[in-house]
Amino acid sequence: MKLFFKKKEKSCCGTSGEKNCCGTNNETANSNSRIKVLGNCCGKSTKMFENTKTAVANLELQETVISIGDFMEIAKYNVMQTPALVVDDKVLSYGKLLEVEEIQQLIKDAFYPM
Repeated sequence: MKLFFKKKEKSCCGTSGEKNCCGTNNETANSNSRIKVLGNCCGKSTKMFENTKTAVANLELQETVISIGDFMEIAKYNVMQTPALVVDDKVLSYGKLLEVEEIQQLIKDAFYPM
């Protein structure tokens, strides 16, 4: 009978596995970017970041997409679940992995409101 159990390490997104994953993206340095993906360490957040970069390229925008994994930065947006999409410091989606087409529509609506 085991009396001691090894504690599973948690990553920044609350899932077991990857250690020290937050802030490892080189593109996190440009905090003036208009488009941000919050939560860069779990599979969903990584996929959301890639989908967002693809959406921006498809829209032929000259915007840099950054990924933020730091707890303190994410907390500033009052986001409780990642991944989250932020455009012009407004949270457009959180807790759901969006497809490229969905992200494109959200960005278009944010950049060119009617």
